[in-house]
Amino acid sequence: MIKKIWGLICRLHYGEYGGVGATVSTADAITAAKMNLKLEDVDDADLGTITEIALTPGTNPAGSVIFIAADNTNDIRLNALTGGDISFSINATDIVEISATEVEITAGVDIQFLGNDGILDSAGNEVILVEAVGSAINYLNVKNAATGNPIILECLGTADRGFILQNDQDEEILILTPVASADTELTILNAAAGSPIIRSSGTADKGVIFQNAASEPTFQVAVAGSAPVNWLTTKAGDTGVAVVLANDGEVDVGFEFHAKDGEEILILSATAAAINEITITSKAAGEGATIEATGGDTHISIVLVPKGNGVVAGSNAANGNLLLGSTNHATKGFVGIPTGHEGLKVGGTADRAGTVGDNVVHVFNGAAAPAGALANGCSFYSEAGEMKVLDAAGNSTTLSPHTPDGDFIINSYSAMKEKTVRVHLEKLINALVERDPSLAEFIEYLEIA
Repeated sequence: MIKKIWGLICRLHYGEYGGVGATVSTADAITAAKMNLKLEDVDDADLGTITEIALTPGTNPAGSVIFIAADNTNDIRLNALTGGDISFSINATDIVEISATEVEITAGVDIQFLGNDGILDSAGNEVILVEAVGSAINYLNVKNAATGNPIILECLGTADRGFILQNDQDEEILILTPVASADTELTILNAAAGSPIIRSSGTADKGVIFQNAASEPTFQVAVAGSAPVNWLTTKAGDTGVAVVLANDGEVDVGFEFHAKDGEEILILSATAAAINEITITSKAAGEGATIEATGGDTHISIVLVPKGNGVVAGSNAANGNLLLGSTNHATKGFVGIPTGHEGLKVGGTADRAGTVGDNVVHVFNGAAAPAGALANGCSFYSEAGEMKVLDAAGNSTTLSPHTPDGDFIINSYSAMKEKTVRVHLEKLINALVERDPSLAEFIEYLEIA
């Protein structure tokens, strides 16, 4: 049909029916000089073996006309009317449709970049660059979301593959690696006021574990209960200011340090409105570390409180000495036991048949008595249940001397003489009274100690 119309047009235009009289054969190119006409209401036009249509730049028709043309900027222009689309079809199926507001690509059709190219912004700068990897099977899937739900980025392809964020030198910044059947994850929340939050979400009451490159745990944050309200806060300090570890949440709650099996190692308790505390200070070589009472009060004690019948004991390690000293007093400190307490025990346990008493110094027999000179000093000790003193020269004197029958005696060993002198003083006095009864007024026997 189109051939008949075309023949009629040619005959009308070139002279057979009064035209200009030019001739056109099928071997000639159809140009604007040879064909200048307008086809209207043509439903089907078969151009036969024409392989191309060359368009010359010129003034385009008005926008109210559907046309294809070359404009004066060397661009090709496809124009649709308002509300219409420009469609690219294959086998009568629309593959791409372009409207005034969007570009639609039919389902099942992908966009392929034949180079490492991407999407540009209005200034021609890269927004997203797609870089090809040989034999790639893992890819990014983006899911939009309904109201109240977040957008989802998925790594699809191989199961349980994650994401790696890199800088411009292919150096890793962040690696996100999933595990099979995971039910717990991290959630990061920003904040309108206060601090952002990193949260363990998914399964309830789970914490967070930090590991090194060898997957070895270095730090763990765990949840102790099902509804925790107390937590650890780390506060950084300015120049010269110590870092602070604070137990936030409920007031006056301290810290507990546990072993792996939950056994307590150290418990630090808090007191309401506390102003006094303990300060532990390390020292340089040759100096001992200090445990010091510090705080708001002028005079602060350090109280060691055993449990039950327990004691405050020194170490069994080498030396194990206890040295008391003070730079705040001329006397350099003292050992004090409050009134009403049992007192000081040296050696065993006070276990008298009667009353142990209080404000007492108890000295028990040792494995070996002291012997020899002690420069500028003396020693108090118990031997055979008697209180003795050893002076600087090594002389030993019994301070509580009694014979087995209870008589008072004087017993003293002289290191210089290498002899012990023992005077049965009570018997001596009684013998003197027998000789001179007037001396009896100087001796009294009482029923109580």
